[in-house]
Order: sequence, then C-alpha cells, then structure tokens
Amino acid sequence: MATKSVKKLTFQDRATKVKKVVKNFNKGSLDISYEIVDEGLALGSQWQELFAKTMKKSTRLFGKQQELLLSTLEEIKEQFIDGNGKVVKLLELDRLTKNITKRIDKTITPAKDAIEAQIKSTTRKVRSVGHDDLSHIKGIGEKTKLILNKAGIRSFRDLVTFKEKEIINVLESANLKSMVPKVKGWIAQAKKLG
Repeated sequence: MATKSVKKLTFQDRATKVKKVVKNFNKGSLDISYEIVDEGLALGSQWQELFAKTMKKSTRLFGKQQELLLSTLEEIKEQFIDGNGKVVKLLELDRLTKNITKRIDKTITPAKDAIEAQIKSTTRKVRSVGHDDLSHIKGIGEKTKLILNKAGIRSFRDLVTFKEKEIINVLESANLKSMVPKVKGWIAQAKKLG
C-alpha cells in the first residue's frame, strides 16, 4: 500500500504565498489602471481635437448666417425707405416716415452690434479651445514648446493667463533656467498674437 506524504505548510510559508499572490494581483491591477488612464487620455485628446474643429466650422457658419440676416434687414430698410419715398411724395407723410426709419434703425443697430460682439466672442473662444503653435513666439523652440504644452500651456491665451511665476517654475523644473529671463517677452508677444 502506497503511503502519501503530506507536506505541512508552516505559517511563514503560507504568508509568503499570500504575499506573492497579493503582489501579483496589485501589479496586474496597476498595469490595468495605467492602461485605462492612458486610453482615457488618448480618447480625451481626440475628443478635444474634434470639438475644436466643430467649433471652428460652427463659428464660420454662424457668422455667415448672421451676415445674411443683417444684409436682409438692411435690404428691407432700403426697400422701405425707397418705397416710402414715393408714397411720401404722394401723401406727404415725411414725418411718419422719419419716425418709422428711426425705429427700424433703433432695432437694427443694437441687433447688429450684439451679433458682431457675439461673433468676436465666439471666435476668441474657438481660438482658446485649439492649440496655438508657441514656437511662433521669439525664443520658444520645439523643446521649450513641448515642455510648456505638457504643463498645460498650449495657446497664446494660456501663456498670458498663467502667472509668470508658474511659467518660471515649469522652466526651472525642466532644467531650462536660461529661458527664465525671456518669460516677460514671451507674454508680451502672446498678448499681441492672441
């Protein structure tokens, strides 16, 4: 009859096996977490680019629609004035025509100003969504641009809105201390370009 030899595991052996299993599990969990984060960042970047393109095209379309509306209102005003000129001569309604023309001007002018302001505002917003090429600023090369981009400074507007000290900290942490004296000039250029 065969005898079975059973190896008894000590507490230390069991603890070592449990540690090994937990360590492998944690490593696998971390690897999966990193993959999820990387994929999330990649997808977020793609969505941001798509959104920026959509905003640019929408802004152009919005501008064209507003221009069409304004030109139509101007044409209506011109037709009204032209047509009323003939009626005024017949009926001598000059005062009434001037009042109606003033009312039309009061309606069209604020609407036109508001629409133009909205177009400018939307255009500025679209520019801030996209990325500007920071290397257009004198003194910023590709390496510096990449470091600034990684720190969240991707547009001329970002360069203006970030505090000077924050930009200096980014440069110093990337061992680009020689660039620190140029920061004020960069901000001034970004204000002109933005």
